[in-house]
Amino acid sequence: MLVKLLVEQFLLPGLLAAAAGIFLSKVNSKLFHLGLIYMFTAFCIFFVSYNSNDAIVYLIASWIAFSAWIGMGISWVWGKRFHSIPWGAGVSALILAALLLRIPLDWSSVDPRNDTTTQQYLEIITQKAPPGALLLTVADADTFPLWYQVLGEKIRDDLRIIVLPLTQYPWYQDTLRHAYLDLKYPPEEASLAWGDKLVELNPGHPVCRSENPAGDLEKIKITCDGIELLNLDFSQKGN
Repeated sequence: MLVKLLVEQFLLPGLLAAAAGIFLSKVNSKLFHLGLIYMFTAFCIFFVSYNSNDAIVYLIASWIAFSAWIGMGISWVWGKRFHSIPWGAGVSALILAALLLRIPLDWSSVDPRNDTTTQQYLEIITQKAPPGALLLTVADADTFPLWYQVLGEKIRDDLRIIVLPLTQYPWYQDTLRHAYLDLKYPPEEASLAWGDKLVELNPGHPVCRSENPAGDLEKIKITCDGIELLNLDFSQKGN
């Protein structure tokens, strides 16, 4: 996975330039060189060992170190000549052109305007969730957009967002008590069943539940009182 990401990000010319930067270029400060190696290696280990959907953010520091090596490699090859032919400058120009070409080619895949899944999710919740519903969420994909809309934008602030995996923790139970004063709460206890007990104590509120089909945290299905409200795949771009 890590090698695949390196190739996708920097392409073969970038990999070759980085290799030249690591092994061929002369660095005045050995401490700087060792620092780059440490930064690249340490955060790659974090990425591999953390093993979650957002672990890729650890690679930002690794990519910075790798980019520095590319710059060092281009600097090393720039002045190379064969007789009167400045082949080093030509190779450097090709490497830079290949890397810059990635910008227009990949722009559409990273442009957030092409991913309307979250917007669609919030529109459906806004339009179809029953008044005063308890929204029982289970993952980041279904929770964070609702926090932003309901708690931040105050849109459909009649809804009560309950993150079921967190209800086993007393600190979250206390957070809910302060956030939703109109609900009845079971006694504080470290139990996975606490969220279900909360639902039982508030029969006057419709219940909307999130599910992860096949255990995929990016695929969310929400039902309200047994009726399917939506079924979306948050991992798909450009919907």
